[in-house]
Amino acid sequence: MLTVKQPLHKYLFLLIAFMAVLRPSGDVLGAKCGTSEHIQIGKEGEHVSRDLPLLRASQSGRFMFHYALNGQDRVTETFLDSAEAILDHCWTIEVDSMGYPEPVPAVDGYVHVFLMDLPALYGYTDPVAASGIGLNADLVLDNDYFNPAHATRGINGLRVTAAHEFFHLIHFAMRLNPFHLYFYEWSSTWMEEQVYPEINDYLYYLPAFFDTPEFSIRTFNGLREYASAILPLTISDLAGDAVIHEAWVRFAATNVDPFQTLLVVANEVGYTPEVLAQEFAARLIATGRNAVSGFGFEDARWFPELGLTEGNCGDLSWCGMVGEWGILPGVLPGGVQGRVEVTTSSTGLFTQVSMVRSGSTVSLLPQGDTSVVNGTWAAVAAIALDASGQAVTMKAIPERAGDPAQISLESAWPNPSNGVFNWTLKLDRPGVVQATIYNLLGQAVATWDVSTGTGRTARLSWDGQDISGSASSSGMYILRAVAGKASAAQRIILIR
Repeated sequence: MLTVKQPLHKYLFLLIAFMAVLRPSGDVLGAKCGTSEHIQIGKEGEHVSRDLPLLRASQSGRFMFHYALNGQDRVTETFLDSAEAILDHCWTIEVDSMGYPEPVPAVDGYVHVFLMDLPALYGYTDPVAASGIGLNADLVLDNDYFNPAHATRGINGLRVTAAHEFFHLIHFAMRLNPFHLYFYEWSSTWMEEQVYPEINDYLYYLPAFFDTPEFSIRTFNGLREYASAILPLTISDLAGDAVIHEAWVRFAATNVDPFQTLLVVANEVGYTPEVLAQEFAARLIATGRNAVSGFGFEDARWFPELGLTEGNCGDLSWCGMVGEWGILPGVLPGGVQGRVEVTTSSTGLFTQVSMVRSGSTVSLLPQGDTSVVNGTWAAVAAIALDASGQAVTMKAIPERAGDPAQISLESAWPNPSNGVFNWTLKLDRPGVVQATIYNLLGQAVATWDVSTGTGRTARLSWDGQDISGSASSSGMYILRAVAGKASAAQRIILIR
């Protein structure tokens, strides 16, 4: 059973309560990994002791298991056998196949593994020091993975946790820097997908990212660092798993910012930060109902969706505070595609992306491409590449991409009127509106055209005169507005 000093016990209780969130089912989703908290505990000089009565060395000679067959921490022999086989499998994939260094054993030559009841954690890795290189650590796993706090339960919960925590063992053998713990959790969550790609436990944490896409990619709050594994997943998918490996090797050797190191390595194989950001943003947009088969994340249809809007600070304009690699997305209606302008509150490094989907085809238009692409759906995004945390405004200046397909006509004002009627209408893309006034006999009384220009809004007005320039008589008339395939009509009353 885990025994701790009173201050630490209180700290862990509050931490776990803070990090838990509600899943749609109503169950509590617990913190995925307690490793970072135990690193912090080590920095503060606290002591954690684990007291389990039984020991068993693995047949491979790599692991020493601490466990109990009775009481709160009891495990079954089957669970113990499974834990041994799964950890040996993690060793085979992460060390033998992927080339990462072996974990550093304790003085007795074993990596010590504790199987214990963890009320709201999947597991954690407890290093002997809070920072340094060549560190050994204890690995602590839940004793059954039946707790409702575990999003992935049973044997799959054990598998995904072992893959995650075993990579932490490797991390600490390479280098432990507590100022970059987000990167450790990115990496271990990424590794879950390399060892057990069919489990997809990371999906449960994605709302923490999609609800706050404007936050810095380095955000560390107990949930988002796991969801942010979708960035290294993107990078490894584009540039290869070796990029992640090389980034870790260089970080271990130099202690230089691991995220910037990762970007440097990716750049060396042809993927600049701008290109990666554009690819990342496009993948984030093409998720959930917007997923396109064969494009972006393999599991994109199971992802949440970004809160795409048709401008939140004006027509086809989006604005907000954006952190480092934070994303500001918006949707262009009806397949409109055109130039995108980004302005910021101060000097900063930004990139932007535009994408158009037409059926099962996605066209990605990087920064500076003003091509017009016909499509059924389009989106834009601005991505901050630095840590300045600025206010960003992004505006789409659309080009015509086919005829308008939708028209929205506001009520005339005034109505009734003694001579002048006004309307505002909005199209789903730039276009020309043909306006016609009919009398009740269906005869055209007046007709004229209005262009929306590069926008989508037009103002119409009729002064009560007919085609010949004469004043029309009192009565009921009908305005019919036509733009491409779209049309709208409205009755008005002229009073003389």
